[in-house]
Amino acid sequence: MLVIALALASQLPAGIIFQENFDAQNGGVPQLALTSLTGWTITTSTPGVLNPNVDLIGAGSPVDPYPGRGLYLDMEGSQYDSNAPIGLNAKITTNQIFAPGHYALWFFLGNNADIWFPECTTCGQNNTLTVMLGDFTSGPIPATTPGQTIYLVFTTTVPGALSFE
Repeated sequence: MLVIALALASQLPAGIIFQENFDAQNGGVPQLALTSLTGWTITTSTPGVLNPNVDLIGAGSPVDPYPGRGLYLDMEGSQYDSNAPIGLNAKITTNQIFAPGHYALWFFLGNNADIWFPECTTCGQNNTLTVMLGDFTSGPIPATTPGQTIYLVFTTTVPGALSFE
């Protein structure tokens, strides 16, 4: 589950330079197996996945493990390709490129594996997220239940897109 904000730390308390809460994605309508997001590219590093996707869940969907947070992403997506492995491990990358600099990034990260398969006592135990921007990488960051806000302050020396995987 992701809700994201990015600011240039060297210019704080300057304003946020990038923000995404996913509430406007797909016209504000929850949907499973989204293969495109406005302003983002969806890919995967999982071999054999033909159609990487994410699930847009939350407000208005049958699945809302974090009520009051609007819409958000389930990064594992939905498994509709019977030949693909379980656990899609989607990677979302901004279409926007950010300049080298010192950044502050914060996002809400939750672990909702048990909502799809409540009978599975081990599902979601190893859910993690890796964050990348330019030459900066942080992770894997463990996903927790009931979720938490993650704060990262970092420097990148090369331009790049912001990615979550």
